[in-house]
Amino acid sequence: MAAVGTMYSCQAHFKYTPENVEIPDVMFKAPTYLIQDDLNVQVSDELKRLKRRQDQLLQDLDVLIKKVTDSNGVIETNRPKVAPKQAKTVQRSSDTVEDIVIHVDPNDPPHSLKFILSMLRKKSNVALKVHCHSSLMNSCSVDQSFKTEDCARNKQKLIITVIWKKVSNGLLVLTSPSSNIPIQGEANLARLLGRFLKTYDSGQETLTQTLMMDSCLDACDVISLPNVKQQQKSEALESLNILLGKQKWFGGKEPSLADAVVLSVLKKYGQFSKHASLKQWFQNGQKFIE
Repeated sequence: MAAVGTMYSCQAHFKYTPENVEIPDVMFKAPTYLIQDDLNVQVSDELKRLKRRQDQLLQDLDVLIKKVTDSNGVIETNRPKVAPKQAKTVQRSSDTVEDIVIHVDPNDPPHSLKFILSMLRKKSNVALKVHCHSSLMNSCSVDQSFKTEDCARNKQKLIITVIWKKVSNGLLVLTSPSSNIPIQGEANLARLLGRFLKTYDSGQETLTQTLMMDSCLDACDVISLPNVKQQQKSEALESLNILLGKQKWFGGKEPSLADAVVLSVLKKYGQFSKHASLKQWFQNGQKFIE
């Protein structure tokens, strides 16, 4: 019996030849926009202008590449040389209002601020604003000698805002909303305001005066800090007594920032009855911080 190659055999209904089947050479057909002289394609004048611009850009690019190759990366241009612009120094307007915010514990008021304010007001317009933090609203017992002053903000050169709230290790001073590092302590507040007054670290006072003021303020820090031993506080009081000596004031003939801070600190923390010079000086100067 003869072997059969397929089970069923049938004739093809369609015979493929290159003439009767057109095979596409692209996925999607689209009209050509390429302008070639050998193609009989009708294009608009706008497209011809675009083609000429493209050809010109390609020619310029070829020239630029050749210049870079021949000059090892250094290209001379025909552009005129322009002198470099000088950096402009930004000067603060004379109308700028300085703001200082002080967080103060009601149990530790900065009495020196009263005297410093009187000094500041002799030179420019200074306003004092006082607020009580919401955490103390129900039991806010503060120094009533610090009062908010009703004044136009645009007429002030310096605005000092006192906020009564619980703080530890002395008051906190903020000079900028973006500053995350506050200035701490009444002595450092005096240093800051002393720069406004140009009576501290301003170049107008002598080195001896600056050293004397720093010595007084450092001693005040020792006396006011809660974690300092009593012996160290006694030594700080003794150093103040020596610095004062036979002078009427720490600053010489007139009361200074140092006098104001020492008066404030001794009023709150000092036990200076054993020091005759300090005792007499305190009685004469107490009126400046009341």
